[in-house]
Amino acid sequence: MYNNLTQFEILTLQQENNNFVLSIIVAIITFISAIIVYCDYRNRKNKERAEKSIHIAEEFAKNIIGPISVLDAFFETFEIDKIIKKINFLDLEDFDNEELKFIYTQEDIDKYVEVINTSDPKGKIRTLICNTLNKLEYMCMYISTGVADEKYIYNSLHQQFLSAIALLYFEISIANIDDKDKYYTNIIHVYNLWKNKYIKATKKQNKFKEKMKRKLLPNHKI
Repeated sequence: MYNNLTQFEILTLQQENNNFVLSIIVAIITFISAIIVYCDYRNRKNKERAEKSIHIAEEFAKNIIGPISVLDAFFETFEIDKIIKKINFLDLEDFDNEELKFIYTQEDIDKYVEVINTSDPKGKIRTLICNTLNKLEYMCMYISTGVADEKYIYNSLHQQFLSAIALLYFEISIANIDDKDKYYTNIIHVYNLWKNKYIKATKKQNKFKEKMKRKLLPNHKI
């Protein structure tokens, strides 16, 4: 192979071959290193997201459940809950003025506003509602942006969260007059995300129950 080449040319070719092999080895090592770094990054990110999710669940328990219980008791005392519960929470979606007027009568809306104003002259309930919504919006921002992994939170919080937001539906929708400049967008996003997840899980569960019923029915074949 190298018979007609000078020693210098032979050494040059050998060096080029060595460089080629070395470049392949370097490329393989770089690729493997990139995979290791990526996996490590993902593991760290997943861990951070899981930790943030746990923190949000703790914050919900400490700072949301108490105020929601107070609001629930207040609404029940002044029979506002009867107005709110006229609509199934699964029908709530846009959380704006237009939807509010579509699913509730004007009489219901006027009665809600009147009862709140007359029963809360010092504005303590309004302040509690506002503070609670702001805290919920802050928590939901982490879920909406993916900083926290909602799958870690959904199972433990979805029922309480959906109930809480349904309770505050009037307040959110009354505030949202302009679609281009909506309030509480992260709350609305997480609500619809978890509502749809709940609907899907319920359908799956009902399908499974129906399947089990058919299995348990006596076989009439002879």
